[in-house]
This record gives sequence, structure tokens and C-alpha cells, in this order.
Amino acid sequence: KSVVFSQMMRVIQRNSNDSTCVEDLERLKEDMIKSGHSEDMVDGLEPLAVQRVLENELLGLRTPKEPTEQVVFSVKYFKELGELKKLVHSVGDDIRELCGDIQLTFAIRKQPSISSAVVRNRKLSESAPIDFIDIDCQPKSQKCGGKGCKTCPYLFDSNDLLMVNGMTINLDFQLTCRASNVIYIAQCQLCNKLAQVLKEDTYFGQTVTAMNTRMNGHRSKFVIDNRLLFEKSALSMHCFLVHKENFSMEYFKLGIVKKVRPVELDREESRLINKFRTNIWGLNRIVVTR
Repeated sequence: KSVVFSQMMRVIQRNSNDSTCVEDLERLKEDMIKSGHSEDMVDGLEPLAVQRVLENELLGLRTPKEPTEQVVFSVKYFKELGELKKLVHSVGDDIRELCGDIQLTFAIRKQPSISSAVVRNRKLSESAPIDFIDIDCQPKSQKCGGKGCKTCPYLFDSNDLLMVNGMTINLDFQLTCRASNVIYIAQCQLCNKLAQVLKEDTYFGQTVTAMNTRMNGHRSKFVIDNRLLFEKSALSMHCFLVHKENFSMEYFKLGIVKKVRPVELDREESRLINKFRTNIWGLNRIVVTR
């Protein structure tokens, strides 16, 4: 409730034009209702937010400004980078409406210099005159390498740029899919191909068992029959509702975010869901049956 109220106040304060203020408030209300907030509660908070802003203005007060959070887009340089920047900034207001007062920044990853490559190749040639293998070029992976592991083929590697609602997230490549007591991420690659920054494509979960065992649990729910097993996993529910013609877990890429103590799993999962807002714009807002 406090989140909805503060977002409404922010929209009202930044709009000097009444017509645009009304339009922005209506969009915000629609987004909040879609994310699971009660329509009656949202409608009831609107006049209260307007009243609070007017009272603050009359008293000469200003609502303390929240610290600006920086969202960094980490990308390798490519020719269409300028167009990507324009696209992201064109939806900047929509991003701030959902994520709050944030600063959008692009971090361009440079290619290794020629001199660095020459020095590295020289060292390799001195130590290994027969097999010239640049270890730095081999992507890191979380694959366990187990025979018949159904999770290994769908794991992210270190060459993948993993973005969730415009924010970069890093995986722990010291772990494999045999690790237990972990927070994992699953991302729908069909939805991830869409052009917009905010996408309904990401799910954060936790498991005390091995990660690949937990994925087998999700995989077992990709069945459409009178048992309604697909309603017991957010991943299968997403595919059933959005990609029914591609109803398979093979359209998800997977990764381990971090390993924590069992007593910290709930808190860390909740922290990541709130930070990357997958409970508002993502698969964590899907309600599954148990």
C-alpha cells in the first residue's frame, strides 16, 4: 500500500500539467492493478495522494527525495549501439514509473587491445609450443558435466549478458548445477527477444536440493492433462498462458545466482525479487498451486 501511495505522489509532483498528470496516474493505476494490488485500494489512495501533495505545497514542504539508483546497461560495442541508447531513453519515463527515481547509464565494454593479445600469445607460445589455447577465451560455465544431466544444456555461460528489467545480474561461476542451497534464475528466451526493456521473462527461485534436481521438478510440470500439473510451476504456467504452442522448458535458460545458508534462502530470494522487480514485471507475480 505504501509503495502505491508513494508512486502516486511522485507522479503528481513531477507533472505540472493536469491532463498529463491524469494520464500518468491512470497508467500507474493500471500497472499496479495488473501487479496484484486491489482495484478498490488503488482507487481509494488516489485522492489521498493528491491531498497530501497539496498539503505539502501549502505548507511549503517538499517530500524528501529518495536516493537515485543507478541502472547500468553493460554492453559490448556494436554498430547499432546508438539506436539502442535512443530506444532505452525513449521508454525512460515508463521505466521510472515502475522502478522509481533511477538513473540510466550505459557501460561500454572495450575489446582487448592488440598489444595485450600479442603479449598473451607470446607467453603462451613460450610455455606451450604445440597447443596454442587462449584460456581467457573459453567461457566459464556452471555445467556439472554429469552424464544425462538435463539442466546442463540450458545454462547461461560467462559470455552471456544477463539483463533483468534493464539491470545486469551476475552469476557465480564457481558453482555447478549440482550445488544445493542456492538462489537460481530462469529466463524465458522467447520473451527475452522482445525489444522492450521491461519484460515478463524472468523468475527467481530457491532450492535446498541440487539445482538440477529442482529443475527436474519444474520440468515434470510441463504436462497438459486433467491433473493440471502445469499450475504448480511458474515456468510451466507462463508457457501455458503465453506460449502454449511452445509448451516446453527448453525455451528457458537457467543459472545459479549465489549459494547461501539454508536459513538465508527466503530472505535472499525476496531481496532479489524486489531489487529486480520480478514480482511486478516478471514471473514471480504468477500464483501457483501447491
